[in-house]
Amino acid sequence: MNSKNTFPEVLWAGTEHSLALAMEAHDRMMAGAFSDDDEEDDDEVPFNYSVQGDVGIIAIKGSLTNRDAWYNRYLGVTSYADVRHALLYAANQADVKAIVLDIDSGGGAVSGVADACNLIRLIDENVKPVYSFTDGAMCSAAYWLGCSASEVYSSNVSTVGAIGVIATHREYSKALKDAGIGV
Repeated sequence: MNSKNTFPEVLWAGTEHSLALAMEAHDRMMAGAFSDDDEEDDDEVPFNYSVQGDVGIIAIKGSLTNRDAWYNRYLGVTSYADVRHALLYAANQADVKAIVLDIDSGGGAVSGVADACNLIRLIDENVKPVYSFTDGAMCSAAYWLGCSASEVYSSNVSTVGAIGVIATHREYSKALKDAGIGV
């Protein structure tokens, strides 16, 4: 282990790569590299944005939240503010001809998702095409985001769908009591 590393000794249930990322994030936090005051400059490339050729890629990974906190990315969380910031950045890049939402999320908070979806639709209809893709999960709120793009693509082993849950429950207590069965 690196002698300057201050990561506490813990039992780690994850990959070696995820441990290395956690150790790096911990060391930066301990060095005071981050604070609640850290604001991304509008001209700064968003952390969840990349370009391949003339396509802007926006990574939407992990749980979705309406809370925009500096530590979200280290916890594997994406905020709707992160999504909106990356969308606006991509929409303003003249060399980017299309945007792909690279989604791997089981969903998250309902609060904030509609605004992000409205922005996706607005950009798709008025600025440049937006597509969504998953090779993992695009469920619940993440599916809502993905469906706001003009087209949705997934690998054949992806989990896609399920906006909201409806459950029915049958009440059998009287039938069980009548049958002499106690619960």
